[in-house]
Amino acid sequence: FSPDGATLASGSLDGTVKLWNVSEWAGPRPRMLVKISGDNQQGTSGAKLANPYVVEVRDQNENPVQGTLVTFTVISGDGQIGERFTVEEVRTDADGRAQSILTLGPNPGTNTVEVSVAGLELVTFNAVGVGTPTISVANDNFQTWHLPDGAALRMGKGRIGTGDRSVAFSPDGQFLAVASGIGIWLYEVATSNELALLPSTLVNSVSFSPDGTTLASGSGWNNGAVELWDVATGTNIATLEEHTSWVKYVSFAPDGKTLAFGASGPLIELWDVATDTSIATLEEHTAPGTSVSFAPDGKTLASGAENGTILLWDVATGTTTAILEGHTQTKAVESVSFAPDGKTLASASGDGTVRLWNTATGTTTAILRGHEAQVLCVSFAPDGAILASGAWDGSVKLWDVATGQNIATLSGHTGRVRSVSFAPDGKTFASASEDGTVKLWDVATGNAATLSGHTYLVSTMAFSPDGTTLASNSYAWDGAINLWDGTTGRKIATLSGHMGLITSVSFSPDGRTLASGGQDRTIRLWNVATRITTATFEHTHGVTSVLLSPDGKTLASGSANGTILLWDIATGPTNATL
Repeated sequence: FSPDGATLASGSLDGTVKLWNVSEWAGPRPRMLVKISGDNQQGTSGAKLANPYVVEVRDQNENPVQGTLVTFTVISGDGQIGERFTVEEVRTDADGRAQSILTLGPNPGTNTVEVSVAGLELVTFNAVGVGTPTISVANDNFQTWHLPDGAALRMGKGRIGTGDRSVAFSPDGQFLAVASGIGIWLYEVATSNELALLPSTLVNSVSFSPDGTTLASGSGWNNGAVELWDVATGTNIATLEEHTSWVKYVSFAPDGKTLAFGASGPLIELWDVATDTSIATLEEHTAPGTSVSFAPDGKTLASGAENGTILLWDVATGTTTAILEGHTQTKAVESVSFAPDGKTLASASGDGTVRLWNTATGTTTAILRGHEAQVLCVSFAPDGAILASGAWDGSVKLWDVATGQNIATLSGHTGRVRSVSFAPDGKTFASASEDGTVKLWDVATGNAATLSGHTYLVSTMAFSPDGTTLASNSYAWDGAINLWDGTTGRKIATLSGHMGLITSVSFSPDGRTLASGGQDRTIRLWNVATRITTATFEHTHGVTSVLLSPDGKTLASGSANGTILLWDIATGPTNATL
C-alpha cells in the first residue's frame, strides 16, 4: 500500500507490476455463490441430464454480479460438463447467473460437479446415473470405449502406478500384482505370463492380504477409491471409500483385518475390512502423507510425509508414539518399510539417502549413501539381511543391512523406479519403473526378466495431413519427439533438441514441417524428411501450444504468461502479440 492508502501495488510471476485505485473497490464485487437449481437429478448412464446446473453470484449487498468467471468441474462419476469436457468456465449473465449441463458418466452411480468462483466458498451438485454401463468391454476386460479393434489392441497395459507400492508379490510368491492406469495386472512369477486384468482406473498402489485371497488397491487422480478384489475370481468385492483426491498408498495389517490407506492430504485412515467401517483417522501429520508400513506384529504403523518426517503410531489407540526426524525437511520421505523383526525401519527420501532407524529409540542407526538422485522406494528381503532401493534416475541398489554397504547396483531401467518388492523366498525382487517396464531380478546374479507393454502418459500428439505419420511425446521430460508410421504403428524416428517437457506439436499443411513447443521456452521447426531442426523461436515463458496456419506461413504459439504470439515462418520475427 502507498502511505496514504489510496494505491496498492502488486507484483506477479508474469513479470508485471500493477497499480490499483483502492477507491474503486467500494463498488459491487462477488461475495457469495448460491446454488439455484439442478441438484439431485437422476438420468440414464451416459445421457445428458434434463436440466442444467444453475448458480448465481451475488455482491456484498446480495445483488447479482454480472461478468464473474464461474468454473464447473466434474470431480467424480466420469461425466462430462458442457457436453465434451470435465471442466467448463462460464461468465455470469445480467442476472448474475451461470449454468452448465452434465452428461452422466458411462457407469451407474453418483456424479458430482463442483462449482467455484475465485475467493468464494464453492458449491456442489450431485446426479445419479441408472441403467447398464455404456462402456463396451472386450479383449479380456480391456475397456475399449467403442474403439476399433486395431486401436484397442494398441492400447497397451496402461502406465504403471506412481505409488511406492505399485508392485506386490502374493504371500506364496506365485503371483505379482502390478498397479496400472487401466487396472491391476496379475502375473505368474514363474513364467512371467499375464494371468488377469482387474479393470479399474489409474491404480497407484496395491497390497495383498496375508492369506493371499484378497488384494487391496488405491486409485484415482482428481478423485479416487480404495477397492478390494477377490484374487481367485478377479472380481471387485468392495469399495471401502471414495475420495475427492487420489489414493496414494494402501497396506494390509499383518492380521489381514485392518487396512491403512491415505489420499493426497495429511490424513491416514485405518479401516476394518470385515465390517467396512473406519476404525480411526490419524491426523498428526502437518504435510501430505506419502507411504505407510505396518510392523510385523501389527501394533505399530509407520508413515512418511512430504515435510521429511516419519511418525510411528499405536494402531490400537491411534496416537503418535514417536516422531523420527533426520531427513532434509524440504524433501519428502517417499517410502517407509519395516524390517521383518520390527526393530528396524528403512526410509527413502528425496534428499538422496536411505536411513535405517531403531524403532524403540527413534534414532538413526545408519545413513545409506550412494544414490545420485532422489530415492523413491525401499523394501526389505524376507530375512531382513538385504534392503532394496529404487531412485529417480532409474537405478536400483541392494544394501547389506548389517554393515550399511552397497552390495550391488542394478541398471536397466530408463525411467524413475517407483516401487520395489521382494518375493517371499528372497531370491527374486521386482522393480516397477516409469519407463513402462517391471523387472524381476535374480538377487544372486543380478539378471532380470522384463515384463513389458505398459505405457507412460502421452503429453501431446498429432497426425500428418496425409495420415502416414504420427508425432508424439510422452510426459517424461526427455525432450524427445517420436515419429511413428501411422499404418503399421512402427517407430520411424526420434527428434531430439528440446530440453524438457514438450507440450504441443503441429504439422504444416503439406506435412513437410513439424512445429513443436516446450517448457524450455522454445519453439522448433523440424524438417520431417531429414529429421533436423530448421528454425528455433524463443518465448519468455514456457510454450503451452503451437499451431501452423492453413497456408503454412504463420505459426501461432501460446505461452504460460498468458500471451499468444504469431510468427512469420519465413523470417522468424513475430507478426503480432495477442
